Amino acid sequence: MGGKPPRGRGTHQQGEIAAQLHLSPRTVGYHLSNAYGTLAVSSRAQLRHIPELLAPETEPPASPYR
Repeated sequence: MGGKPPRGRGTHQQGEIAAQLHLSPRTVGYHLSNAYGTLAVSSRAQLRHIPELLAPETEPPASPYR
């Protein structure tokens, strides 16, 4: 009984992301790889340990154009 293991909530495969953005999976992988380097992580799983990205402590400034 093969198949893919279940994924966690909110996770997407590169192919799914690529399809939604009308990009190739390699393009998505390239940009994710660059983002990982910038954030000093090596996987999406490590992104969960960066609280500033997931739950900012402060509200963004109000837009003067409302």
